Amino acid sequence: IADAAGLDPALVAKHASPPFVTDAETYGVMPSMPASRSNLAEALSKGSSRFLIETDYIDDPGKPSAVMAPTTVPRKVRQMTSSGLADAEAVHRICRDLPDMLYKR
Repeated sequence: IADAAGLDPALVAKHASPPFVTDAETYGVMPSMPASRSNLAEALSKGSSRFLIETDYIDDPGKPSAVMAPTTVPRKVRQMTSSGLADAEAVHRICRDLPDMLYKR
C-alpha cells in the first residue's frame, strides 16, 4: 500500500502490529506493537530492536473500551532492561531514535 501511494515504507508505522520485526515480516514498514510482555519478548528474541511500543485496547469482552494505561510503556521498558531482555542501546533505539526518525523529520 505504501509503495502504491508513493510513500517510503520506512516512514509508515503499522499500528497494533503483532511482533513482526524482521525485514521479511515488515516489508520495510515500521511495526508499532502493544506493550505486552509477550510481544516484547517475541520481538526481541528475533534479534531486532526496530519497532515502536504503544498502548492499545485490551480486547476483553468483559471490559469494553478498556485501554492499557499510558504508564504501561515505561513499566515494560523497565522490565525489559531489568530482566536483561534488552540493553540500554536497544531501549534508546526503540524509545528515542525510531520515534525521532518517524515524527521529527
